[in-house]
Amino acid sequence: MSNLDDSNKDVVEQNRSTINMDSLIVKLKNEDSKNLKVMGSFRWIYLAMAIGYVLMVFFSNQDINRKIAGVCYVVAFALFALVFRKLHREFSDVDYSVPLTVLLQKAVERYRLNLKRVLLVLPSVLLIDLGNVLSESFGVDSSSWRQVIIYQVVFFSVMFTSGYAGYLVWRMRQKPLHDSAKQMLEELES
Repeated sequence: MSNLDDSNKDVVEQNRSTINMDSLIVKLKNEDSKNLKVMGSFRWIYLAMAIGYVLMVFFSNQDINRKIAGVCYVVAFALFALVFRKLHREFSDVDYSVPLTVLLQKAVERYRLNLKRVLLVLPSVLLIDLGNVLSESFGVDSSSWRQVIIYQVVFFSVMFTSGYAGYLVWRMRQKPLHDSAKQMLEELES
């Protein structure tokens, strides 16, 4: 009777694992689909903004500081568009027909908190910051420099808050997927 109970426990555990795996794959597909749409939308938004600033820089009568600021915006938005294009490709290349271990490995990598992705957007953020400072045409007197410092504190506070909000979204939506995929991968490999 004990052997029968053990085999029933194994069957129940295997069914539970299958249900968890199916549930995880559905959740991964849903999150990948959401990310694909978001990345595609942002890619086009930033491309449109870059084109808009190109037109503003070259077809407006502005002082040199504002033109340089416009170029900073164009380069920043073009870099953002390239980053989102890369991320869009990453999510559009997801293949659910690969072996399960490969699928889980790629999901773990895709949903891992990645400092490299943060560093990819840093040049754009810095160029926007530079463009904002140049477009304000701060003078060389001490009150202007105080304004620049206050602006920098506000700008980087907003950027930090935005980054933290992104981290919280990752922690709520994508970290559970990462952790579940990693746990299932470890179970399969053991």
